[in-house]
Amino acid sequence: MTYIDKRKSMGKRLLACRDFACVFSLVRESVKDALGMDRSGLILALQPLPENLGAFHTVGSNFIVINRTLLGRVRAENGRETINSYIYYVLLHEYLHSLGFLDEDEVLGLSSRICIDVLGEGHPASMIARHGIASVIPAGMRPFEESGGDMEIVLDFDPESTSYIG
Repeated sequence: MTYIDKRKSMGKRLLACRDFACVFSLVRESVKDALGMDRSGLILALQPLPENLGAFHTVGSNFIVINRTLLGRVRAENGRETINSYIYYVLLHEYLHSLGFLDEDEVLGLSSRICIDVLGEGHPASMIARHGIASVIPAGMRPFEESGGDMEIVLDFDPESTSYIG
């Protein structure tokens, strides 16, 4: 398979995803190919967060938390390709933090490079990586209405995790 064919394949696979676990499996594959690093055992949660925070990973934890309100806005304003691309980028960014990359500028650069290498420069995930959330939410529209609130755990997010309870 050529490099261009691999990009097209990854783009098609991302478009076909219907849940967070599918998108995350592509993120893990991309990072493993690009950096030779992998980590399992992560948990995804959705929660309304302050407007300046799209997602976060707390160092030393196994949680990635995505801003539920912002994600809802992305879903309301875009089609599946852009929604999955946004989720891919956010999970990629936070997954890199979970792997020990703590410097935000370094993670921004790595995220952008991986998106472009894996999906191509014109792919929506690459556009989000380079230009931020403004590339998928129309300018002038406030994407946030709430902060705080209940955290929702996404079940079966990381199927690579080993269950110790049978």
